[in-house]
Amino acid sequence: MKKVIMMSGLAMLLLAACKKEVPAAPAAPTPPPVENPAPPPAPKPQVQVPPPPPPVEAPVQKDGTSVSVDANGVNVNRKKGANDSKVIISKNNSEVKFSTN
Repeated sequence: MKKVIMMSGLAMLLLAACKKEVPAAPAAPTPPPVENPAPPPAPKPQVQVPPPPPPVEAPVQKDGTSVSVDANGVNVNRKKGANDSKVIISKNNSEVKFSTN
C-alpha cells in the first residue's frame, strides 16, 4: 500500500513538472495622466460694503442769552459770536466763566 501511494505521489509530481506553462495575459497599458484633475476654483463672492455715513456735526449754539432759575440758584449763559460767558450763582458757591472760541 505504501508503494502505491508513493507511486501516485511521484506521478502527480511529474505531471505537474512537465505541464506546459501558459503565458500570463499582458497587462493593460497605463493610461496617460490627466493634466488638470481638479475643477477650477469657485469665484470669491463679491460683497459690497456700504460707505460710512457722513460725520454728524455737533449742534452749534445760536447767539443769545439764556437764564435759568431753580431751587439751587441762577444760571446765566450768553453767547455772541465766538465769545461765550457763563455766570452761575448758587447757595453753595458762585462762579463766573468767560471764554473766547
